[in-house]
Amino acid sequence: MLVKTVTTVVTTDSTGKPVDAIPVRNAIAGETDAAGRPVTPVAVTEDPLGVPVRLVTGKAAQNSAGQWVDTLPISGGGAVTGDDWFAELGATSTWYANSTNPSAFYVAEMGKTLQGITDFTVVAGNPVKQVRLYSRDHVAKTWPAAVDLFTDDSNSTGTQPAADDHGVFGGGKDYQVYIHGFGGVHNGAMKHVVSVGPGDISSFVTRPTIGTSYAYPHPVFDATQINLFCRSFDGSLRYDLILRRTTSLAGGVETWGAEIKILTFGDNSRVYLGQALDAGNEIFLICTQADFGDTLRKHVYILVFDKTTGNVRNLANTKTVLAANLPVGLSDADTFFRVVGYGAGEEGVTPSMCIENGRLHIGYIQGVDGAANVRHRYFDLATGAQQGGVNELGSTNNPRNTVTITPGVVGIEARWTTNVGAVSEYQTPALPAVPYASGGDLWGASWTIGGGWAAATKIRAATRAHKVDSPNAVFNAHPDIRWTYAERASDTQFKLGGDLRSFAYGDNGIVKRDWGDDADVTAWAARRSVPLSASELSDVKALVRTLKGCTGWASSLGIYIGAKAPALADAWQNLKANNYNQAGSGTIALDGINGPKGDGVSGKSDVPYNLATAGGLMTPTDGAQWFWGMTEGQSAGYDIGCGVGLASWRCQARSATDTRNARAANSTAITAASTSALGMRGLRRTGNTGSFIVDGQGANSTALTVPAGEISPNGNLTFHANGTAFASRAHALEFFGAYRGSDLLGVEHNAFKRLLLAWGIV
Repeated sequence: MLVKTVTTVVTTDSTGKPVDAIPVRNAIAGETDAAGRPVTPVAVTEDPLGVPVRLVTGKAAQNSAGQWVDTLPISGGGAVTGDDWFAELGATSTWYANSTNPSAFYVAEMGKTLQGITDFTVVAGNPVKQVRLYSRDHVAKTWPAAVDLFTDDSNSTGTQPAADDHGVFGGGKDYQVYIHGFGGVHNGAMKHVVSVGPGDISSFVTRPTIGTSYAYPHPVFDATQINLFCRSFDGSLRYDLILRRTTSLAGGVETWGAEIKILTFGDNSRVYLGQALDAGNEIFLICTQADFGDTLRKHVYILVFDKTTGNVRNLANTKTVLAANLPVGLSDADTFFRVVGYGAGEEGVTPSMCIENGRLHIGYIQGVDGAANVRHRYFDLATGAQQGGVNELGSTNNPRNTVTITPGVVGIEARWTTNVGAVSEYQTPALPAVPYASGGDLWGASWTIGGGWAAATKIRAATRAHKVDSPNAVFNAHPDIRWTYAERASDTQFKLGGDLRSFAYGDNGIVKRDWGDDADVTAWAARRSVPLSASELSDVKALVRTLKGCTGWASSLGIYIGAKAPALADAWQNLKANNYNQAGSGTIALDGINGPKGDGVSGKSDVPYNLATAGGLMTPTDGAQWFWGMTEGQSAGYDIGCGVGLASWRCQARSATDTRNARAANSTAITAASTSALGMRGLRRTGNTGSFIVDGQGANSTALTVPAGEISPNGNLTFHANGTAFASRAHALEFFGAYRGSDLLGVEHNAFKRLLLAWGIV
């Protein structure tokens, strides 16, 4: 493969060595690189957009010293810098890899890869799942700002944004390069937005909704129209697969035809559609069947829709259901359209499908909890005949994990997730309700017709904080980004995501994003006595971006990072702004990397903020204050307080009798049993209700005695003490600000904990 060259050094290889500015010759058949890998002869100079193409494994080039190098795209010089993730506000599930598809696609006319992501934010005080369009500009090598599309109003299983994330994005480009997006609902009127102009994603226009009880959009775009496959709820016992087709489409304005029912499994059932792939005059569909309660998904079905006649045939072309006789029913589906049958008790997840060199490939999971297999089969596209047997890619202890397949550089690629043990490793020691919940380590393998499947490799490991989930194949992919995948929060805190990160992966590995500097972080770091390391600074910037993105920053007054502080004065510097910096009194010192810790006799820190008189965001009836405790044990003292007497605003994480006690500017006691003082602990009040803050959640909401019980706070806020009741606990973090609801509080908790995990504090 050739790359563009200019005078002087233009870039570096993957190890940081300069690449000399000489023409890079084509590889020659039979050569190997320095690692002994075979070199594939190619004659490609640049991609269709004129962008120099990266070299990948199996391809090589030499510099003037004869060294083999992994040549990066030419961009004026310098190594690729930045963080591994390109998005960081994912709400719960950022996208659905197969059940809603495609959510990521490359638009050659724009030179961009587009990915829809469901982020968390707050609008007018209300938590919202905001669907946004992210993009990668492959020409400029940049990540432009994300664009709002619509809110996900799903609430079938509870109040949003906590309980339902089914309104994720599905989209694509039409024949005039208008970009369309669908989603936002779970059994509702399907939302539809379109770009303001051809290839112009600076803003989107809201189009009329489609249908009344749709979910899981799968748009297929061809030369003249949009074919929108969705799942439809009949209002009673069935979730069927339906199709809506545009009867006119021009200038981003569409007219929809009537609903066409494609497939039903009858009463007490659901249809789940994986990919819907355009192949000339036909659209191939891969589906699975579930019971009405979605407690078990089984079997793999393939249907082929004829765009001219409206008929649906099976893969082997031995059965055709005429348009007038649709939908395909359960009996025909099981007899003619089923390509993989599951045994009793076996289950899987929504399967995946791709087309490569006249072959139709399917990827699916089959098995039971604790013992499931990731499998692959392929068929001759023309005849429908299966070629070879069942290929085993790997195993997973959860049949509800995700597997996705897609065409690769040569052959196909597969990605899947598998659990790494008890989910208690993730974020919380609490045992999950589901022993094998989806997500975990991300695995991958590649297949060629001549070599079969290569050995599987682990691409990204789960961490203590997050599992990897939703391996997502980019439709019509650019070599730089063939896959996106995302984090998933733990199962007991799954609905408290909000800071979930998304990653892009191509022929050269992770595509990084340089998020740039943050003025607030830069100013705070400059006030510290010892500079942070580059990685620590990056972690703080990521924390602040998340707080700003979820709107928590704007309603904060004081944020103090005591963890790893080089001096007490550094621990008491306010990250939010150069005000409300704390001052200590009595005996208080740093407890190693854990932060400031009082002696339990006289040590405390004082915040120059009086609830009653400051007139700021935090007031006696609207406020929150918490700390991140690093010291376990009982204590007669208080961890939060105000003033010098028995203050009305106070919180005790764990008393001598294993209780948690608080007052919220009111005489009414807020109390509960407590056997741990570790983690985020504090109190909050809104209106006439006070409650504890416990690890990102409100707890023990208590109606306050108003107005008779109101007590005006009698001094500045304090940490480590209330009046003369001192506690001896190390505080890794401290915070005060306006009241925050549990959804926002949960996002902030996860963001702060991510920082402490990165620093090895927890």
